[in-house]
Amino acid sequence: DHLTEPEKKYKSARGMGGFVRSTWDEATEITAASLLYTAKTYGPDRNAGFSVIPAMSMLSYAAGARFLNLMGGTPLSFYDWYADLPPSSPQVWGEQTDTPESGDWYNAGYIMTWGSNVPLTRPPDAHFLTEVRYKGTKVVSVSPDYAESTTSSDAWLNVKAG
Repeated sequence: DHLTEPEKKYKSARGMGGFVRSTWDEATEITAASLLYTAKTYGPDRNAGFSVIPAMSMLSYAAGARFLNLMGGTPLSFYDWYADLPPSSPQVWGEQTDTPESGDWYNAGYIMTWGSNVPLTRPPDAHFLTEVRYKGTKVVSVSPDYAESTTSSDAWLNVKAG
């Protein structure tokens, strides 16, 4: 199911739902008023938002990011809520990355899992990391802890955090 019309929350007895139907005009007015109130009361940088993944739609991503920037808000990245992307990539490389198709790991001769614990955060893809070693691909885990990814690696680089 998907949302075909907006709903707004109201106080109700526990277990009794709590949403009533509203119009799109009412929903956008409430959203706009909330954004303006937050900006005026606490500062524009207190409006934080998320735009879609750039790989899905650059136009949608740009629209959301541009809106937040024009408002003086704080655009959050998809790294901020996707647990299956390598969280250290922006800190190490200074940019966000889209992860490659996991099935493409079969074409690699050398794989480094840098700050990413594949078996824990990407269970459906974890078998690729193990299976690719059968064809001779070397896998190196760069992690401050002996994580699950490390157990299926040829080498572990134990970096010290900080």
